[in-house]
This record gives sequence, structure tokens and C-alpha cells, in this order.
Amino acid sequence: MKCKKTLSMALALAMTFGTAAALPQGAFEDLNIATVAFAESETADGWDYNVGDKGVTITQYKGSAVNLVIPDQINGEKVYGIEDRAFSDNTKIKSVDLNSVEYLGYRLFEGCTNLKSITIPKTVKETSEWRGGPLGSSSIETVVFEKGIENIPDNICSGASNVKNITIPEKDDITEGYMIGNGAFRGTALTSVTLPNSVTKIGDEAFADCKSLTAIAFSSVENLGYRLFEGCTKLKSITIPKTVKETSEWRG
Repeated sequence: MKCKKTLSMALALAMTFGTAAALPQGAFEDLNIATVAFAESETADGWDYNVGDKGVTITQYKGSAVNLVIPDQINGEKVYGIEDRAFSDNTKIKSVDLNSVEYLGYRLFEGCTNLKSITIPKTVKETSEWRGGPLGSSSIETVVFEKGIENIPDNICSGASNVKNITIPEKDDITEGYMIGNGAFRGTALTSVTLPNSVTKIGDEAFADCKSLTAIAFSSVENLGYRLFEGCTKLKSITIPKTVKETSEWRG
């Protein structure tokens, strides 16, 4: 039974990560597995990819383009997401159009030193659960969220220590408010933030470890998460708006 269970876990992880290069360090440390077989990636027009239940997940780009556009489809299959470190250390890339992807993996642009800005499309709903975040360890300085995005995803900029500017558009119907996801801007270089009126919830540790943050304003927030500003050593004062009704249940 134990062998079956560990083998199932190995297969699940192999399907998720696709290649060993994409696995976080120590992913199999606690599993009693002698050999792990990884799913074979397919290749089309410089894109390495896997096909799963939700569609195509891009695992790597091997082409020579400097201005990338993520395709809507590859070989007739919808492109659903981009897997961990898919573009890491590609110093040629100057721009990336994420098109209509729904999932973004871990540290996608680590080492992409010529990529300075990016737009997160309104279709993005899921991100890697690892704290490094999709934009972590990148050279990106400016992040724009496309109008119409449902929420600001968890960890989207977590560990993106060069991010200085963010644009979060106002929603047309502010009764359907945004949530700023857990850890969304943790460890960024933001200095001053004014959140739009349609932000109604700020998730746990959303701005933690923003060591350059000196000011933040939010006027319509109803729910405040856990340790929002832990490690924000330059943030000395804050105004809690009258709209706040709930806070985290954690003692912190």
C-alpha cells in the first residue's frame, strides 16, 4: 500500500511539474522513491509543453524571439497556463504578452534581466502556491493588471524585489469588489500605494516585507488579513477606514 501511495504521489508530481528542472529543490526529499519518471514534453514552434485536463501548459521556450506572445492554442489545444521557471535565465526577452492564460507558475522570469514590465491579463485566476510567486526574483519593475481581472491573485508579485509600480484598475461595478490576494505584493519595492475604491478585501501578508513602503491608502476595504505590513519598517502610520468590518482570526 505504501509503495502504491508513494508511486501515485510521484506520478502526480511528475504530471504537475513536467520536468525535473521545474521542480522546487527537495520536492521528493520525504518520499521513499528510488526512481521518478517524468512526463515527456512536446515541442511546437519553440514551445515545450504538456497537455492535461485543462489544456496546454507551457514548460519552456526554446525559440529566439525577444518579444513573446503566448499563443491561444498549440496544435488545437487551448493554452491554459505556464509552468514554473518556464523562461528563467532568458536574457534576450524584452516583452511578454501573456494573452489569455489562466495559470502562472513559480518564478517564471527569474534571470530575465531585460524584461522590465508586464501586464497580467484578466484571465489569470491561479498562481503557484510557492511563496516565490510568478514574478519572484525577476527584474520586472512595473506590473499592470488588466481591467476586468476578477481578483489580484495570491503571491502574484511575492518576492519580486524590483517591482516599484503597480496599476490596479477600478472596477466598473464597485459592488463586486477586488480581493488583494494573500502575499500578493510581499517583498516588493513599492514605496507608496493607493488602492482603488473597488478593493474590499486585503489578504494575509499582502504587503509584508515591503521595506521601502512609506504610505498606503485604502478607502473602501471591509476585510483586513493577517500581518499585512509585517516587516514594513518605513511605514509609520496608517488610517483604517470606517468601512472595515472584519479582520483575520489569527492572533497576529
